[in-house]
Amino acid sequence: MSTQDIQNWISAARSFENEFDEHDMSVSTVPSRNVWEDFMELALVSLTSSSSKKRVSFLNQKILPLSQHRGMVFPFKATTLNMTPSIELDIQRASDVFDLLIITYPRYIDAVSRDAVLAVLSSLVKRDAVLASDSSGSVTGVLDYIIRWLDSETMRLCSLK
Repeated sequence: MSTQDIQNWISAARSFENEFDEHDMSVSTVPSRNVWEDFMELALVSLTSSSSKKRVSFLNQKILPLSQHRGMVFPFKATTLNMTPSIELDIQRASDVFDLLIITYPRYIDAVSRDAVLAVLSSLVKRDAVLASDSSGSVTGVLDYIIRWLDSETMRLCSLK
């Protein structure tokens, strides 16, 4: 790797930081070359922001379209960082999104953020139904994951009594 390649990479990383590090959002300046991990890191920062406007914007503009089974162009300069420019939501990634929403949802005191989370969760479940009807059969998807999560949470809560 030449010095010029390293300088281009650092410049691209700074560009990413400048784009998303507005008003208290701190994102690592060294991208990992794994688009999904970088997306989830950005999502965690965005969804734990104290700004409901930032949370709702990220939920509606990034996560909701992704949950509706559409590829999403990732905000990195893909050609500079040699990354795939879109993300498709498989069962593992849908489960990651669900886990992230479940751990951040209790923090939200505003109805707008809570409603945006519910819209994403609803979209994930609807997506499973569409995939199942398209494949003329049963599709194991995020709904199965959610049911297993609910079962384990119920067991955990019942053991506390």
